[in-house]
Amino acid sequence: MARHRRHRTHPVVHWLRVGAVAAGVGAALSTGSAIASAAPSETAGARTHADGATATTGADAHPDSRHRRHRDDTRATATDTDAVSRVRNRPVRVRRSAEEGVVASRHTRVSTSEATSPEEHTTKKKPARATTSAPRPTLTAARSETVTRSVPSTPDVEPAAQTTPILQPAVPTVEPVPAVHPVVRSVREPAPAQAVIRRAIRTLESRLGLAPTGIPSPAVPVSDVVASMWVALREAGYQRARTAEPATVIGAAPPSGAGTSLAEMTGRDGVTASVNDDGTLRIVGGTFTDATVEDTDGAARVVNSMAGLIGAPAGFADPDDITVQQVDTAGGYSRTIYRVHHRVDGIDVVGSDVVLVTDSAGNVTGLYNYYDARADAVNTTASRRVDTEIEAAATALAAYTGTSNSPLHGLVVAPLIAAGVVRPELLIDATDDAAGPQLVWKVSIVPPASDITGASTLNPGSTYYISAGGADAGGVTRTTSNAQPLTIGSAAVTTAADVLGNSRDIDITRLSLVIFNLDSLNDVEREISTYQTTYLLFFLGPPQTPGIPVFRGLFGWDASAVSAHANMAAVYDYYNTTLGVTSFDDDGAPIVLSTHYNPHETAADYTGGYKNAFWDSATQQFAFGDTGDFAAALDIVGHEYTHAVLEHQGGVLDYGEPGALNEAYADIMGVLIEGKERDDAGRWLIGEDSSAGAIRSLANPGAIPGYRTDYNSRYTGEEDEGGEHYNSTIFSHAAYRMMTDSRTAEVTDEQWAALYYVSMTVLNDGAKFSDGRDAIVATAHDQGFSGAEIAAIEDAFDYVHIDAGGAAVTSV
Repeated sequence: MARHRRHRTHPVVHWLRVGAVAAGVGAALSTGSAIASAAPSETAGARTHADGATATTGADAHPDSRHRRHRDDTRATATDTDAVSRVRNRPVRVRRSAEEGVVASRHTRVSTSEATSPEEHTTKKKPARATTSAPRPTLTAARSETVTRSVPSTPDVEPAAQTTPILQPAVPTVEPVPAVHPVVRSVREPAPAQAVIRRAIRTLESRLGLAPTGIPSPAVPVSDVVASMWVALREAGYQRARTAEPATVIGAAPPSGAGTSLAEMTGRDGVTASVNDDGTLRIVGGTFTDATVEDTDGAARVVNSMAGLIGAPAGFADPDDITVQQVDTAGGYSRTIYRVHHRVDGIDVVGSDVVLVTDSAGNVTGLYNYYDARADAVNTTASRRVDTEIEAAATALAAYTGTSNSPLHGLVVAPLIAAGVVRPELLIDATDDAAGPQLVWKVSIVPPASDITGASTLNPGSTYYISAGGADAGGVTRTTSNAQPLTIGSAAVTTAADVLGNSRDIDITRLSLVIFNLDSLNDVEREISTYQTTYLLFFLGPPQTPGIPVFRGLFGWDASAVSAHANMAAVYDYYNTTLGVTSFDDDGAPIVLSTHYNPHETAADYTGGYKNAFWDSATQQFAFGDTGDFAAALDIVGHEYTHAVLEHQGGVLDYGEPGALNEAYADIMGVLIEGKERDDAGRWLIGEDSSAGAIRSLANPGAIPGYRTDYNSRYTGEEDEGGEHYNSTIFSHAAYRMMTDSRTAEVTDEQWAALYYVSMTVLNDGAKFSDGRDAIVATAHDQGFSGAEIAAIEDAFDYVHIDAGGAAVTSV
C-alpha cells in the first residue's frame, strides 16, 4: 500500500495565513485597549474615583497614607425635564458626563422617571454627581436604581424601624429602619456592555484606518482573548494612575483665601476648639467666622472654607447634600442646624458628616466634625458574592428565618423587596471607629402591616448588616432589632382612675347616640389614639396592632389604658411647652399607642406576660406590655417618647455605645419630664411607679445588677445589643452628678431639658459618649451657662471617665 504523502502549503497561502493571524492579534490588542480605557478597574481592594484619582484599601489605606477624592468643578447637568423631587431638603438631580450622557461614577444611583402611585409614597433620591477629569476618561454606566419609600408625616434615616428598651431587650435585636427616614432600595443593573463594545470597535476601526460608514457597529461579543487583554491593560492603567496620584496631607491648612486658620478662629473672643489625634478639627464652639449663613449654599461655603482643617477634600460640601433642621425651644433659644452628608461614589456614609450650627440671624455658633476621611478610600465595588441587592437580601432572609442560604431564598426575596418587606441598601458604615469604614449591605426586614386576614400587626422585624467586601463578604456582621424595648428584660374631657388609683383628666372622643354616649380614648387636639392589642386567636396567637380603640365599658375605663393615654398627653405637653417640639417629629405626627401588648413568641410570654414597653420606628407606634404596668410610670412613657424624638431630631443611635447613648438620653429626659423634687428618693429611679418597680438608677447604677457606673469597667460583650442598656447608666450617672452638684443649684429643670434636647440634635448615627460630652459642653457654652456650671458638667464626665473627644485648643 502506498504511503500517504504530507501535503505542502503553497508559500503564498502560508504568508496570507500569517498575515491574518497578525491582523487578528492586532485587532485583539486594539479592542482590549479601547475597552480598558472605557471601563473602570474592578480590582479587589482598589477603587477609582470619579475624578480619575485612585484609592485603595488594605495596606494602602493606612490612615497615614489614605487617599482623598477631589472633585472637579466642571460639571455637566442633565437636560431632562423631569421634576426635581426632594428628600428632606435634598433635591434630586441627575448629572451626566459630557461624553455620551453616561454618569461617570461607579455605583451611581439614578432616579427613575416612572410615575408612582400615591400609595407607594415613593420619592426619587439624588444620584451622585458626575465629574470630569483630565487624566483619563471614565465611561461607567450607572449601575443602580434608587427608589425611596417614606411614610407620610415623617422626616428623612435613613432610614428604618426601631423600638427602644429600658432594661433587657425582650425582642430580637435588630437595627431600626426608620420609616421616618426614607428607606432606599438599590437595584443594581448590568453595565451597558453594548455601548462599551461599540466604542471599542470604533477605536479599532480608527486605528486600522477604516473610517466609519455611518452604519451602526454590530453588538458583537468580546472573546476570551480580548477580555484577558482588557484586564491586563486596565490594570496597567490603574497602576499608572495610582503612581501619579498626588498625596493629601490630613489636617492641612485650607488654600490661601479659602478660610481662616485654627489659630485665627481660637483667637476670637468666646471661641473654643478641640482637635483629634491626627490634628483635624473635632469641634469648635462660638462665632469663629464673620460669614453669615442663610441657606444651604451659605453653609456649604463656610464648611468648604474649613475643608483642610476638617480633613476633607476641597469643595466636598455640596448644598444638595445638606439637610436643614430648625431647633426652637419655648425659652426663646433658636438654632438652625445644617448637616452635611458624606457620600462616596454616590453611596451614603453612615456616621461621617459635618454639622454646622447658626443662630436665628445666621451667625455661626458652632461646628461638629464627624467626617471620617478613611471612607474615601473604601472600595465601593461590592464583592461578586453579594454584588446585587437580591443576593444581599437572600442572605438576610436566611438569617431571619434561621435557615441556610439557598437559591430558593433568591427566588422568594424579589417579590418581598417589591412589597417593601425586605429593604436592602448599600452603605459605607463608619460608625465603628476601631474597625474603620466598611462597605456593607444594610437589609431591614419589616413584616407587613397586616396579616393574611387583613388584621394589623406590630412586628418590628430585624435589620442585618452584611459585609459587602473583603474576605468576609456575604457574612452577617451585626443584627439588631427594629424595636427598641424599654427593659432587659368631637372632643371631650372626662375623669378616670389610672393604675395607681389617681384621678386623671383625659381627652376623649364622644359619639352621642340616642340613649347613651360612646366614648373612646382619642385625643383630637394632640392626635393621640390609644388602642388595646388584639390577637389572631382571641388571647392566643400573634398580636394585631394597634388593635381596637379603647372604649368606656359598662364598669368604667381600663385603668392601664387610662395611664398610657394620660401620661402620653403629659409627655406631649412637656415637649411642646418646655421645648417647643410639636409631637415627636416636631411636625405634629399622630401618636398611636397599643396597650396590653404581648408578642406571644415564647412560653414565658404566655405564662409570665410581657414586661416591657417600646417605640417601633417601622410602624411609628408605641406599645406597652400586658405585665409590669409600665404605662403607669411617667418617666418610662417619657423615655419611649424621647427615643422617637431623638430618631427624628438627632442621629439614629443604635447598638453598642451609640445605642447606650440613646438609652441614656431617654432616661435623662424621662427623669426631667417626670419632674419629681430633687430630694425625692424616686427622682433618679426609672420605672419606680410601675408594678415592676425601678429598673434603673441614675444615682446608684450598681444597685441593680448588670448596670455600670464607670467607662473603664463598661460591658464589652455581645449581649444586650452590645451593652446598650448596661452601659447607658455610665452616661446618665454623669448627668445625675452634674445636676446634683452645688455649683449648678441655680440651673432649673427646664434649662437642663433644653441643654440635653439641643445637644442631641447635633449628634450623628455613630456618636459615642465622648461626642455626647462634647455636644453638652458646647451647648452649655452656647446657652450661657456660667464657668462654674460648665466646670461642674465637665467634672461629672471626668468622674465616670468619659473623656472629651479631642485635645482642647486655645491657640495654635
